Amino acid sequence: CVVLREPLVCQGARPVGPSFSITESDGNVIRALDGMEVTAALEPVLKEFSSAKLMAGVSVPVRPAAALPADAAASAGAPASPYVVRAVLGYSRRESALAVGTNPELLEAPDARLQLHAFS
Repeated sequence: CVVLREPLVCQGARPVGPSFSITESDGNVIRALDGMEVTAALEPVLKEFSSAKLMAGVSVPVRPAAALPADAAASAGAPASPYVVRAVLGYSRRESALAVGTNPELLEAPDARLQLHAFS
């Protein structure tokens, strides 16, 4: 018997805006999303959710279960990569940079993604 569990964001957070591929980072500072400067990618989301307390969801690489082939997990609806929600430490329009309170290795991982989350 195989039981798939789906990780969920808790503590009142909900994902907002699109999920972006992290295409350039320096330490814990994200410089480019989906090949665009951070400012160009995030401004529409920041305008729409300007009154919300936003945090950064960063994808966490996962390994498929040894007994479950990766394609079986995907077809069963298992998420490809869950997110950990971390604090936004700073955002600079001028520098086009988003500092996130996470381990830089997560930002540099292959297929790393960013999803903003709003807290109610």
